[in-house]
Amino acid sequence: MQSDLTHPENETLCQRLARSISGERHGLMGIAIIIVMLYHWGTLGSCSLLVRLYGYFAVELFLFLSGFGIYYSLAKTSDTRQYYLRRFWRIIPTCIVSGIIFVWVHHEALPKLYSFSSVYPWLAFLGLDVWYIRTIVIYYLIAPLIYRLMQRLHYPLLGITLYSAIGYLLLSFVSMEQYHPDFLVKTTVFWSIKRFPAFLAGMYIAHKAGNGGNLVALGIMAIIGVVVHAGLTYGVLFQGLSFQVRSDMEILLFPCWGFILWGMACCLRHVGGWIKAGVEWLGKYSLEIFLAHSAIFALLPRAWWLFPLACAISLAAAVLVNRLAKRVCACFGK
Repeated sequence: MQSDLTHPENETLCQRLARSISGERHGLMGIAIIIVMLYHWGTLGSCSLLVRLYGYFAVELFLFLSGFGIYYSLAKTSDTRQYYLRRFWRIIPTCIVSGIIFVWVHHEALPKLYSFSSVYPWLAFLGLDVWYIRTIVIYYLIAPLIYRLMQRLHYPLLGITLYSAIGYLLLSFVSMEQYHPDFLVKTTVFWSIKRFPAFLAGMYIAHKAGNGGNLVALGIMAIIGVVVHAGLTYGVLFQGLSFQVRSDMEILLFPCWGFILWGMACCLRHVGGWIKAGVEWLGKYSLEIFLAHSAIFALLPRAWWLFPLACAISLAAAVLVNRLAKRVCACFGK
């Protein structure tokens, strides 16, 4: 039986974490999309190194929140068909509208639309050329299977299965990167493997909270991951270690995302006024902003002083995409 996150009496530490994240979900997504835009802009003066080292973690935060939310969505209904339909109408119309609006950014690919020589221009036209969208669609497709597996396995077997799967993914990723680097870079496999632990961790923590579990094992794994990653970061900054090596090992941080988001949620809860309202507004449009900002950023020179303008245009474009997508859905009675 799903635990009610709205009643804090006698709750476990895991339930408290889940309740905090659930209550500030839009705000956390808003913070994550700000970090994504900072990372993709890149040129930010003295802040560039900090953004380069940690900016890409924002995508892991998104994926954790997606897995976390998907678990509760699946817990509310046993109708898998309705689950898939909700995901379809939330993602696909937005992607198609975005693709139609921003396809002119890929104007060099437009002639190929008529020659059928490559699938990529059609993906761009449909707004599906963004790796994140293709990856999250894969995760959403397999999420019901993961949910059912979590319901059937009991502790500690579930934890052992989770950590074994993460270990297998890590070994698979490293092996394929060594022997098939071109294949990884050119396909969604690269991102699907590398980012899946964050999505899985979101579902796992939601499951543990719903069943009164504890965070001991996850906490130990998080400490180990932080220590290893801190050592790799030191190597990048002071020992000449390849940045790619550190980036590859970010998979070790999957146990940390719940604790990081918990801390961010606690901070958000104590921030009021227009700041909190602003990040929550950004969170509600996070998908549209993710799709819009890449096209807008591609048109502007990467000077730090143009970043606010690029963000403002991206936000306006995101609102436009959102409203047009809602009209498309309304035409189909959704």
